Amino acid sequence: MGLISNDLQMDRHTIKDYYAHEIEANRLDMEVFKLEGIRTKEIIERYIQKENLEVLDIGGGAGYYSFWLHEKGHHVSLVDLSPANIELAKGRSQSSGVSLKRMETGDAVNLNFSNEQFDVVLLLGPLYHLPDRDEGQSILCI
Repeated sequence: MGLISNDLQMDRHTIKDYYAHEIEANRLDMEVFKLEGIRTKEIIERYIQKENLEVLDIGGGAGYYSFWLHEKGHHVSLVDLSPANIELAKGRSQSSGVSLKRMETGDAVNLNFSNEQFDVVLLLGPLYHLPDRDEGQSILCI
């Protein structure tokens, strides 16, 4: 999966440009999106019963769920395609004094992690950005 076609690369640039407008800075705190955040947390809590888990949040935006999971005692690594989202997460980390294990820009189809490194992997949005079905299936094999 190392090489990406020019069409897919262009799509990734479009995605980066879209998220560069910092729309994820506080989206899930906005009244119109609050239910999404509340309900998603409820569903995540059904499956994460233990503490001190290694969690990877792929495409986690500015870290809404990452910081929440960190506060619950987990070791969270955040990866997002958008450098702007990672900068927002780093800004939140600096202002709150809460540090995630890792925060880095990365592509969901070409992650820089070894297999079986995480207890839990969140993938709550990137799949709908992948125009090639095979790419989505490769992520699900993590």
